[in-house]
Amino acid sequence: MLKDKFYAVIGNNGGIITDDYERALFCKVYLRGHVYIKKFSDFGEAEDFLWDHLNTVAPAGCPLPTHFRLNKMVTIRKLLDLGHAEG
Repeated sequence: MLKDKFYAVIGNNGGIITDDYERALFCKVYLRGHVYIKKFSDFGEAEDFLWDHLNTVAPAGCPLPTHFRLNKMVTIRKLLDLGHAEG
């Protein structure tokens, strides 16, 4: 069955795209600052929203992924750690 609802959850330290509202609510506890949940009918739109958010809150030089995995949290700290490991 194809999913028709996706929830992007964003905070000051990262975000996640889920396919379940209850999971989105649960993930809020891991994010800091003003945490926001937005519903999408298309995964690509949710992915663009999360990428735009991370591009805004991440420090300069922080490597951002080109794609996100469903139900996998992305944090600025992890991205910075990956950037240091690759560099």
